[in-house]
Amino acid sequence: MGMPVKVYEDVIIEMDMRSANVSIAAEKGLISDEVYSDLVDGTFTDKMMRQVLIGKIMQEEKNQYGESELKKVIDEGIVEYVNKFIEINKIKDTNIIERAKDALFIRKPNIRKKRLGDYVRFLEKGRYYLTIEFPITEDSNRYIKLYKELESIKCRGSRINTAHPAYESFYELFVQKLAHNPVAWNRAFAKFRRMLKKDENQLINNVDNDYLSDVLSSYLSA
Repeated sequence: MGMPVKVYEDVIIEMDMRSANVSIAAEKGLISDEVYSDLVDGTFTDKMMRQVLIGKIMQEEKNQYGESELKKVIDEGIVEYVNKFIEINKIKDTNIIERAKDALFIRKPNIRKKRLGDYVRFLEKGRYYLTIEFPITEDSNRYIKLYKELESIKCRGSRINTAHPAYESFYELFVQKLAHNPVAWNRAFAKFRRMLKKDENQLINNVDNDYLSDVLSSYLSA
């Protein structure tokens, strides 16, 4: 198969900026320490509630001035502090597997500084042990990343149907790849193929089952 597929057997960590919108707003002096505390540690600790409140403030600004200065400052601030986090921790571009707004997926991590101001702090959100990145179709520019956690597979760019009968053997392929056990991998792959045939639904949304099988056979075999 002539498509660009990448496989990483290194540990990859996902670092997220804690309460990114609120933290940047506080760091830039747009909200007081008291409001920050209420949003993050007090009355509005639920993420959805924080997003709704910040969204209302932005909408009020837009209605009054035609644009939201708060949104602009927050968006630029997130870029600024993610860049600063990369620079301070000397993270190489080649070790950044994915950057998604206020989140970084980092290969070979050596994170020494997580707090970058009075309010901005990065936290480890996930740790992954095997990753495969491939196009959603053979000729697509849209990519999917599958990250193996301790007991599940995290999918970025689509969604896994964990109720599919092939999911268990699909997960087992990642386990045996890490174990470098070709006999067990081949056994799991044979079961995976059988289970795929039992359900016409896609195991991963918008990914053809036969195509997925070919990718895993070509690039993830033990």
